Amino acid sequence: MNFDNCTCGSAACSECKQRIQNFFIGEAVRFFKNCEEPYLLTITPQNGVGAWPPDGNIVPRTLAKKWRENISSCLSGHLLLLGGIDFSLNREETGFKSLNAHLHCIISRPLNSAELKRLKDKFPRDPALHIYKPVTQKPICKGDLRSVGEYCCKTSYTKRSSFIAVPLGDRNPYRDGRDQSLSAKEDGLFTDYLSDHQVCDHIITHGLKRVRTSDPAEVRLMLTTKK
Repeated sequence: MNFDNCTCGSAACSECKQRIQNFFIGEAVRFFKNCEEPYLLTITPQNGVGAWPPDGNIVPRTLAKKWRENISSCLSGHLLLLGGIDFSLNREETGFKSLNAHLHCIISRPLNSAELKRLKDKFPRDPALHIYKPVTQKPICKGDLRSVGEYCCKTSYTKRSSFIAVPLGDRNPYRDGRDQSLSAKEDGLFTDYLSDHQVCDHIITHGLKRVRTSDPAEVRLMLTTKK
């Protein structure tokens, strides 16, 4: 399929979502392939939990700016970060559904203990919202940058088959960790929500800056800090 034709930049456009993912993966490989210890950082913020159907309170561009500022304030050394906002439709046993916006990022090194503590203070645990592991980091295996880049910049979203449970050890924090496809109705509601936003609104960086281009779905980055 040719993804070179559409430049609408809508977050609801399948072509633009695929194109920005391709650009994202390319830049992830370019900037992180020579890092000794790249890590995957996942953050689940309290202010990313919203109503379903979406009521307009979850605005990706606003969240990206706020979360980037929060993350940057916790760092105490050089670090490159490239991430994307992910969404899931979470369903509790009662049938109640909520939209969950969270963040997956590639970082150029693991966060140290002081940085992790500050980050967890910014993004605290909240059992009332079923947020039990708000901040996690895992090493990225050699050769996995492309697949991790694809994971960080999604082209489609899913729902969780059950609500988030209290995790035991390193167990998946969902009672049932399997993803399920959205129903036709859910997909339609989510597409309507995404149509109010731009595909680049979901991208978050630190130590990197997006170069302006005429293509709203193009991700070209440059360094903003010295090593």
